[in-house]
Amino acid sequence: MEALIIACFALAVIVLLEAGYWIALSLMRWMPVLTTGMLACWLAIRHGLETLEAMGLGLLACLLVRHLMRRRASRDDYLM
Repeated sequence: MEALIIACFALAVIVLLEAGYWIALSLMRWMPVLTTGMLACWLAIRHGLETLEAMGLGLLACLLVRHLMRRRASRDDYLM
């Protein structure tokens, strides 16, 4: 019985480590997009835009950066 508990615990640790790895990898890929959007939104608010307008500008900045990064990533994959 103790061996079963240890095996289940080891399996849970492996699953959590794997999930943490993929979450960290996803955040690393999305960090430039999120940072650009938040910066654009913050600057828009500082320059007097309303909240929804600033959020829209931040969203457009996110979409633009994601589009540019996707084109770069696909070009890099093609070259390898």
